[in-house]
Amino acid sequence: SRWGSEYIYFPAFLSIAIYFFLISRKRIRFLPISYLFFALSMYTYYPTLLVTPLFLIFATIAIVHTSYKRNWQPLVISVLIFFSFCLPLYIGYKTNILLTRWDNINTTKIDLLSRINQSVNFYFDNFSYEFLFTKGDIDMPNHFITRHSVRGFGELYLFELPLLVIGIIFSLMKLRSLGVYLLIWLLLLYPLGSALTNDGAFATRSIIGIIPLSIFSGAGFYWVLKQIDLLKLYLLKLVLYTFIIVIILTQSFNYLQNYYNVYPLYSSDFWGWQYGPRDIIKYFLSMSGSYDDLYMSGEFNGASIFPKFYDPENRCLGKCSVGDFYHQPEIVDPTRKQLFSLSPKYLQSSPF
Repeated sequence: SRWGSEYIYFPAFLSIAIYFFLISRKRIRFLPISYLFFALSMYTYYPTLLVTPLFLIFATIAIVHTSYKRNWQPLVISVLIFFSFCLPLYIGYKTNILLTRWDNINTTKIDLLSRINQSVNFYFDNFSYEFLFTKGDIDMPNHFITRHSVRGFGELYLFELPLLVIGIIFSLMKLRSLGVYLLIWLLLLYPLGSALTNDGAFATRSIIGIIPLSIFSGAGFYWVLKQIDLLKLYLLKLVLYTFIIVIILTQSFNYLQNYYNVYPLYSSDFWGWQYGPRDIIKYFLSMSGSYDDLYMSGEFNGASIFPKFYDPENRCLGKCSVGDFYHQPEIVDPTRKQLFSLSPKYLQSSPF
């Protein structure tokens, strides 16, 4: 992870859960540990509320069919552990606390047929050449967030494209195991976090795809190296190894150059890392005694969090808040002393 966010725990916990799940077929004592980590993953990021249960249902059916036809006790204990740890989530759902973020990002109301059509399109966008290899989510339709991807690069390196294809084919042909089919199922599930929202293919909401995409890329790379190793001509081997190293280093260096030198120039804006709120709130606190209301413009992404984050003790005494007077002109009150922080673009588009 390059930055701190709750989503990165999702692939971490799910990877651990899958690992213990697979080894439990030979060492049955690890199955409850697997279901424990499946449950913990449910507390990490919103897409897991859909992806993890669907994955676990498939995995449970598969393991019953292959390993636990007679000995049900470990599986029953594991399932009880999963549901016990997920009980607070059910309580959160019943009290309408669990889905507050979901309601926040799905504000656009469309009819059912349009919603299904949109979700299908968004689902397949996650497998598109543009999203995976050339754009990432930064220039995809319906996107304005600039912090999740480096412009001009996909979620994967371009050299991984043939490795992915080779890896999936190689895995299905040569390694007919439960682990392969679980990875295929996870690969099919990974777009759901993006597909069911209004924003389309989204890097963080599809973060779980890093597990199957990385493993299949690695399997493809392993197959390629094995084929080169079978060659008898040493010089040809050397040429091919050198070619692979040059391709990987060139693409990696190109990415790092953009990540460190170009990406910071546009990812600090209102829809990136949002430089400014810390200094705005700091200035508001120094001036709060002179004003009745101090409003920070609402153009920031999730603007309402900043007054609370940078003034947790409420030293502003409730005067500092987010005020979008472009859409809420009623907040402008000539009878009160008011201070507004606005960007030039925001000011130019205002009715005042």
